[in-house]
Amino acid sequence: MNRKIAICPWLFLTAAVMYEEGLLLWWTVHRIPLPAVLFSAAFGLMLGVAVGFSSKPSGAKGAAIAAAAVPAVIRFGMYVIFDAYREFLTPGTIIGCAGGVASDFLGIAVAAVMENLWRLGVLLVPAIAYGAFCSGVSMSRRGRSILVIACAVLYLAGFSQAGETYRFDHAVRQVGLHGGFLTEALRSHSDFVAPEPFSSETTAVKTETQPEETVPVTDPTQKPMLDFEALAAAESHKGIRSLHAYVSEQTPGTINEYTGLFAGKNLIFITAEAFSSQVIDPVRTPTLYRLATEGIRFGEYYQPAWGGSTTAGEFANLLGLIPVGGGKCMEEAVQQELFFTVPAQLRKQGYYSAAFHNHSYTYYNRDETHARLGYDMFLAMGNGLEAGVSKRVPESDVEMLEYTLPLYLDRQPFSVYYMTMSGHALYSKGGNAMARKHYHRVAELPYPEAVKCYLAANLELEDALACLLQQLENAGIAEDTVIVLASDHYPYGLEKSSAWGNEKNYLQDLYGTAKIDCFVRDRSTLIIWSGSIEEENIAVDAPVSSLDILPTLLNLFGLPFDARLFPGRDVFSDAQPLVLWPDHSWRTEYGFYYAPSGQFLPETGTVPDESYREKIHARVSNIIAYCEKVCRYDYFNVLAPLME
Repeated sequence: MNRKIAICPWLFLTAAVMYEEGLLLWWTVHRIPLPAVLFSAAFGLMLGVAVGFSSKPSGAKGAAIAAAAVPAVIRFGMYVIFDAYREFLTPGTIIGCAGGVASDFLGIAVAAVMENLWRLGVLLVPAIAYGAFCSGVSMSRRGRSILVIACAVLYLAGFSQAGETYRFDHAVRQVGLHGGFLTEALRSHSDFVAPEPFSSETTAVKTETQPEETVPVTDPTQKPMLDFEALAAAESHKGIRSLHAYVSEQTPGTINEYTGLFAGKNLIFITAEAFSSQVIDPVRTPTLYRLATEGIRFGEYYQPAWGGSTTAGEFANLLGLIPVGGGKCMEEAVQQELFFTVPAQLRKQGYYSAAFHNHSYTYYNRDETHARLGYDMFLAMGNGLEAGVSKRVPESDVEMLEYTLPLYLDRQPFSVYYMTMSGHALYSKGGNAMARKHYHRVAELPYPEAVKCYLAANLELEDALACLLQQLENAGIAEDTVIVLASDHYPYGLEKSSAWGNEKNYLQDLYGTAKIDCFVRDRSTLIIWSGSIEEENIAVDAPVSSLDILPTLLNLFGLPFDARLFPGRDVFSDAQPLVLWPDHSWRTEYGFYYAPSGQFLPETGTVPDESYREKIHARVSNIIAYCEKVCRYDYFNVLAPLME
């Protein structure tokens, strides 16, 4: 008779959960931090306590196997998602995107699961081995009490070692998946910190050569829209009061020489899927090159990877806020009165407004969100655009432009938004219809196949823009129209990933460097162009990010806004430039701070003192806290009646 080894379920579960957590972290971030060990051990003991209530050894064994198998499956799913997006997505983001992935990218998802199915087998080894070779042992009440105490001690030790975790992805990297779930659920929401860095006092920075100070053109008659200090004094709700007080301490905006430059002009805003500066070439993409070099030229623009993929990029571009809600950010934001967006304000001035997307109209619930952004109509695949756009993966940007241009060209002034699709991964001839269509135009380039397919796919965007410009010029309205183009995120489909079929990190080949940190990865190109400024030679050399787009456009179109409400800045104002990332990394005119390593890299010739760095740290923390509180307390619903 084959005798089985008697192992207590709590001991098995503790070892199994630690094993599963260790594998996930090793496969993804290649390190197993101490807090992750402590949290996983505590979770294993907690499961052991629960299983220990079974009065029969056989029942305890079955429950223990299930308790080990379910976390293994969850970690396998999280690995597959991380493999595709290089980020641990929040449960809300995963749930919110699940329907779209199932309907539109099912083949890619299934391929990724099958490619990594062996990992699920490895994760399930403890559960399988326990079922095959071990027998359960019941636990006494005294034994359960001891485990509860041990579990509490381990959790306390885990929290003591965890440090500050800024968001879910950062938390998982620091404390493991279970610790990430726990800290996400239990941590207090971000709050404002001291010292308050939004003052006009001069920052103490020693430089080898001090540039001449320039005095901005201002109009002292421009007044703040609301007395936020008085609002704070009269507000009883603690959270709203803190927001009023915070806004009251910011510097009001002023009119400058570019205020109203585009007043009354048409606007075409394009969020370009996975667009990057490396797409632009004077010969290969002459239209993109023209727009980028003959409009407002941005010397250093960043689209930070906010988490939540495309919808987070759209959120930052259109709302000027940090998408703290990940993949659910837009759905949460549109529960508020978004009176401050450019399309909402232009609509009040009688503009015709419409938004278009050449993919599923329900993806990220855009059919519900985009009307709330200020667009009268949203047309995509499934609610009308399929009449002019062929169903393929990805769909054609050229076909979208050709079909939609007649809908608004003769309805001036107009405010139009496009979310493109042609640059979406996969980057292979077999998996990308646009790459196949244009591959002959990049076949001779000295890049790996995946990079050539990425560049080929983006030639569809080039051709769409060429079509757009030609139509505007034919209609005689190129000088009366503004084109804005920004990416949603960097081309993560080029990173090493079984989901996208990449054996190496092709971003290194695209960017021409082996070092890929957030400062390299997220540096992109912002286009703001109009035929009316091609001879103006307008350049912005300071660091700029997607948070700056909204206040800059509001200023350029001469629309009323209170600069204190926005974490970004009008780039033509005298406000201090700041680019920030959700992990609290940042970039200013004086250098880079990389949060994962705690290292500050000053620009050549500048030596910021410690007080400057502390001030920027506080500023970054406060901006993130502000954006989180705006969403949590529906702040713009509070302000909307006061703005009338």
